[in-house]
Order: sequence, then structure tokens, then C-alpha cells
Amino acid sequence: MSNPVPKAPPEEYMVRIREYTVDTELGKVYNTSGVELGGRTNGYVHITAFDRHWKRANIVWWKHTGEWPKQILDHKDRNKLNDSITNLELSTAKLNANNNGLELTRLKMETEYSDGRTYYKQF
Repeated sequence: MSNPVPKAPPEEYMVRIREYTVDTELGKVYNTSGVELGGRTNGYVHITAFDRHWKRANIVWWKHTGEWPKQILDHKDRNKLNDSITNLELSTAKLNANNNGLELTRLKMETEYSDGRTYYKQF
């Protein structure tokens, strides 16, 4: 298994990344012309600097905190496209793997009857 901890880009890539405008509240990254950057890969938004791709969430975290994340980032709402700084938190690979949405799925399967009884569909 590969190491999931994000590696900080080498300085030659950081030169390009520092040129970007990063809106940490919206979780968006823009080039010097004001065009939003990013393309989806494996459900995450990636930003290209020269020939390498970096997760937009890591760039947002770096811009907000001043340092590259030293652990993987988890999306609190489980939406990999929502890179707002308020939606990102440091996590471990184990915790992130356990964050699989089963509770969310269970809640979606909840049915409330008109008499107030609640039924949960069994899996």
C-alpha cells in the first residue's frame, strides 16, 4: 500500500502554486487570469502545476495554514468536491477509510410512518 500522507511539492512546483489565487472559504483555486483551475480525478479535484497534479484540498489547506498538510485531509461532509477550509480536517488513513457513509446510508433508508413509528430497512 502506498503512503497516503501528502508530500509537499518541490520548490520548483511551489513557485507556480504560489502564483495561484486561492479562495479558502469557497475552496477554489484560480490562475493569474482569474480562471478557475481544476479537473476531477478519482472523485477529487486536482490542480496541475507543470507536469504534476496536486489535490486542490491540499492547496487550500496550505494557503490557509501556511504549511502543506502532514496527514491526509478528510472532507467532513464526504463531498470530495467541497474543498472549503471549513469542510477539511486532518485525518489518518484508518479513520478516513472508516468514514464510509454507512450511517448516512442508514439514515437515508429511514422511513417514518404517519403514526410516528420509524422503520429502518435492514441490510
